Amino acid sequence: MTTPVNVQMTPQGLLVPRKAIQKWLKRGLDVFQDESRIIIQPKTDTNSQDERVLRLLESGELLMPVEPLPRGHKPVRPA
Repeated sequence: MTTPVNVQMTPQGLLVPRKAIQKWLKRGLDVFQDESRIIIQPKTDTNSQDERVLRLLESGELLMPVEPLPRGHKPVRPA
């Protein structure tokens, strides 16, 4: 569920009322930026470094979806 938040643009940047994110501030925030938006969200308890990197790559559309290997595919040997 989303709740609109009244924000204000100031010379110092975007001002978000503390009351709007009070619970998030206790846990900490993750802030992500792409070309057209900034995403502010609470840190997840299971937020591993690998998961964070994957989310950043997905948000920047730099991660390709997993596709099955073609039939008859043989892996390259270490030699």
